[in-house]
Amino acid sequence: MLEARTGAEGLKIAGEAGEIDLLLADMLLPELSGFDLAEQLREQRPGLKILFVTGYIEGDIVQRSIQELGASFLDKPFSPTALLQRVRESVRTAKAGA
Repeated sequence: MLEARTGAEGLKIAGEAGEIDLLLADMLLPELSGFDLAEQLREQRPGLKILFVTGYIEGDIVQRSIQELGASFLDKPFSPTALLQRVRESVRTAKAGA
């Protein structure tokens, strides 16, 4: 598991990492939004699965993320069980499509 505090840090860490199965990111990150982070990482890693968590969902952002990135969403607040289930679904979908 790789962790970053900002979107820019996440981009740097991911650039130095090996295989990444899933990006789990908040939509609102310091320095670089979760959407922008995901968009840039998807250019480098076309098969990357994306799961956004957010307490603030604006319709246009959600639609753009789904259409352009095929991202999944999990609304805050959420339980650890709900997070685990959504992560499993995302990874399972990624492996089934491979």
